[in-house]
This record gives sequence, structure tokens and C-alpha cells, in this order.
Amino acid sequence: SWDIEYGDAGFSPTGEPTVSNTTNPAVLSGLLPSHNYAFYVRAACDAGNGIYSAWSGPKTFTTFDICQIPVLQTVGSITITSADLGWTEVGTATEWEIEYGLAGFTPTGTPNIFNITTTPYNLGGLSPVTSYSFYVRSNCGGGYLSNWLGPKTFTTLCAPYSALDE
Repeated sequence: SWDIEYGDAGFSPTGEPTVSNTTNPAVLSGLLPSHNYAFYVRAACDAGNGIYSAWSGPKTFTTFDICQIPVLQTVGSITITSADLGWTEVGTATEWEIEYGLAGFTPTGTPNIFNITTTPYNLGGLSPVTSYSFYVRSNCGGGYLSNWLGPKTFTTLCAPYSALDE
């Protein structure tokens, strides 16, 4: 087993492990996002008898930013066949995904629309006088996705009546 001492990058080691008798690889929990850390490691050759290797390190690493869920879904500029779907990004994502369907649909977790780079997003090809719901999530890159926000429901407008249609 191994002992690890870790802290903010540049910390002065005390020689006292932060994590004792761990496996290789070790998982450190409770770390801050977008934070620089350093660690030292030693083998616990016979910890019961106080036999350890020398400390090795430091090695440094940076944690990823947490992929935050967007907030404040909006729907605007609703027409008979389209609507502007919006949200507010509170993290660092610059790309989003949408899953939409008829109001009350059961989301699958698989987006219908990928690689969205602007908000609001104009969703077209909708049917008149129909209720839809949508969910949105942030794509933070590197396989990191936020949880879904939603649903937000809206109804498209009806086609205008024209006396010429009679």
C-alpha cells in the first residue's frame, strides 16, 4: 500500500500522510475544481512496523472545471413553426446540447441537437398549435457533460386565418 500527502501546489510537506494505506491508483475526493495540487507518495512496506520508503515528489496536477448545468431556460420569438430556445450559462461551457419532443415526452438523455454554440437557438420545423418541451445541458469538452436542465414547455402559434382560404 502507499501513503500520499497532498495540498495546494507549492505547499511544504510535513511528512504526515493525508491519505494512508491506499491502493495504486488512488482516488482523491473532495478536491476543488480548476485547482492546482501537488502530491508526494511513499510505499508503506511494513506500516505496522513503521517501515516506509522515502517520499517521492512533488508531482503536480490540475483538476478540471466542473461542468455546470445551465440555468434560466427561456422560449421566445414563437411562430407557427419555430421558437428561440434560450438558457444562461453559469460555467465555462461554450457548447450545448438539446433534447426536445412533444410536451410530456419521456427524455432519453440522448440529445436531438448537438454542437450548439449560441444561445438562443432557433428550433425550426415544428408543427402549428403544438406543445413542445425541451431540455438543455452544457458540453464542457473532453467528455464532460452537465446534468440536464428542464423541461421548459411552449406552444407554437396557429396559422393565421385568411378569408381568401375559403
